[in-house]
This record gives sequence, structure tokens and C-alpha cells, in this order.
Amino acid sequence: MIESDNTYLIEIAPMADTEPLVRHAILSLSVTYVRDYMHDVGLEAAAAYHHKQAVTLLGKELRKKGNYDIEKGDAVVAALMLLSRNEVGPGAPNSISALNNGLTRHDRS
Repeated sequence: MIESDNTYLIEIAPMADTEPLVRHAILSLSVTYVRDYMHDVGLEAAAAYHHKQAVTLLGKELRKKGNYDIEKGDAVVAALMLLSRNEVGPGAPNSISALNNGLTRHDRS
């Protein structure tokens, strides 16, 4: 791996300090990866929690018109990249389905 060319390391990881959306997406993906090797109820709960938080925050960010401006919305793009690589729990909906369900539920509130 070439560190100077690693988008996840250079661009996305630093966003976790200031962007809760990215933080929860990173934690969801990371805990899910660890859970695949260490089957633990606590890890399952943590993965589900962070995934739900990320999807909820993503829904809110997608509704902000400012995120569609040029050079805005980096956190949204980063979260989508991370969530597209993640599933939570056996038989759980994939991230796109969970996102669609989360957006639908958010629209009703």
C-alpha cells in the first residue's frame, strides 16, 4: 500500500474527528470486520449501533441543500464509500437497503 495514495488514510480518517457521520461509518465498518473473526454479542451490538447512527446521520445530511454545492458534502461521499462496503449481522439488510429504509422512516417524521 502506498500511504501517500491511500484515500481512506489521507482523506477519510481525519474527517472522523469533526464529522460524526464519518466516525460512525468507520466504526461500523471496523467493528463489523473484527466481528467476522471474533463472534461476540457485544461486537454485534456495537456494529449495529454505529451502522444505525451512520445511516440516520446520512439521511439528515442528504437533506441539507448545502451538501450538494461544489466542494461540499465530502463527509456524505466518505460515508457512502464506507457504508457500501458494510453489512451488519447475519441476514441483515445491506447498507443500501438500510439506507433506503432509514430515509423512508426519516421522511415520515
